[in-house]
Amino acid sequence: MFYQVIFATAFLVSFASGAAIDGDEKMSCPDCKTLAFTVGSLAVSEGGLNGSYSLVRDPVCKSAPKELECEKNLPAFWNILGSWIFNPLEGWYSDQYFCEDVCTSESENEVANGISCRTCEIGKSVV
Repeated sequence: MFYQVIFATAFLVSFASGAAIDGDEKMSCPDCKTLAFTVGSLAVSEGGLNGSYSLVRDPVCKSAPKELECEKNLPAFWNILGSWIFNPLEGWYSDQYFCEDVCTSESENEVANGISCRTCEIGKSVV
């Protein structure tokens, strides 16, 4: 149960961040990158992998042929697969994918110097 709580926490943090982005508040690129790394780290922790395993075990093993010995072999396979899928540096929770819509070059520029591309273009047309 403890592991399911960790995985559920990672999922809820991820869901809450999506809700925040869809609302009036805009998440900054650095905040999104921090969130992505945090959620990814939780997902690949022992608790996160055990929690996600407990969610996939029954549906996967019910449909697997008996000779594959799913209950025996799935835990090791899931640790490898889950670590790869949820990896915070290169996987699903990598900021490259998790923050793709937040960390555009325009938003990064705006965070760095307070000037958006649109503001810059207007300024150039005046000169």
